[in-house]
Amino acid sequence: MNPDNIKEPQHYTKWKIQPVQFMIENEIPYAEGNVIKYVMRWRYKGGLEDLHKAKEYINILIEREIACQEVMESSQALEDRLNQDV
Repeated sequence: MNPDNIKEPQHYTKWKIQPVQFMIENEIPYAEGNVIKYVMRWRYKGGLEDLHKAKEYINILIEREIACQEVMESSQALEDRLNQDV
């Protein structure tokens, strides 16, 4: 394997900043970082498969956000009920 392909893959060197640099400097979480990575490289590396990968990570983010909202709503409902008893 060519060491240059590891350090500076051609499908990322088209940009002023590589996705990994952007993610590290901005402390982007894993799932969001993978969306960025796959969307940036799809035309130059993985094609439609990379877009499907990005979509899968977006679906993970959506599912996680829905679950968090449900927990928050349940917590609020419980707090409201406890406050009624006081």
